[in-house]
Amino acid sequence: MLFAWLRRRRRRRLLARPWNEDDLATLAALRFAVPIPEASAPRWRDIARVLEAEIHWEGRGGLEVTRAMRFAVAGSAARMAIGLPDGAFDRVRTVLLAPDDFRPSQPPVDELGIVHVDARHIGEAWHEGIVLLSWDEVAASLEQPGVGQDVVVHEFAHQLDLGTDSWFDGTPDLATEAERVRWRDVMQREYDDLVAAVARGAKTFLDPYGATNPSEFFAVVSEELFDRPRGLAARHAELYAVLAAFYGQDPAAALA
Repeated sequence: MLFAWLRRRRRRRLLARPWNEDDLATLAALRFAVPIPEASAPRWRDIARVLEAEIHWEGRGGLEVTRAMRFAVAGSAARMAIGLPDGAFDRVRTVLLAPDDFRPSQPPVDELGIVHVDARHIGEAWHEGIVLLSWDEVAASLEQPGVGQDVVVHEFAHQLDLGTDSWFDGTPDLATEAERVRWRDVMQREYDDLVAAVARGAKTFLDPYGATNPSEFFAVVSEELFDRPRGLAARHAELYAVLAAFYGQDPAAALA
């Protein structure tokens, strides 16, 4: 209780300070497939400001993390939280930025039990509230939005997935039992459809990587919601609806 009160007070003080003009310029220059609605912009900027200030930022592989880089990542993640309850990303404590792709912290093991020691990752999310990102991929997402790939959205969705149960299971915290039932029904059906389509070699709108497991599915479809919302709504209407309800946003309508 005391910690929560102190955190709220610290944030009020942070948000009461005048903005640094360079920080505002960095946020204003970010290119998203769905522009931040004017009515939501103040909340978006405040969330980004809190994330930049409270997260521990660290470069890997000799990468120097600048203030502009921190705000680029924070701004990308903050748009996900505009319609979520305050503190949606409180569990994220550290963001590590690597120059480009990197060896995974745990090399993947395939269905035959073979460990792939040469695998490369562009992002990871850890239980300890750590997010690891390839800066090259972050920059690429901002330079060419609208292709359905956004590593910041993907990895921060994993942190939402952990929620209060601390499981990577594809189900974030939902307010009511009705929402949980609806979520499980739609997400499981859509996930099963993607798994079946990938197994038979069919071309899919959704990234086949989403067929890896339910947690990766949630992260992949979150990318689609924010990067290709009209395509998602047209091809997977129920999936779009449950995601829009969870995130409290309707990105497809914002593009209409």
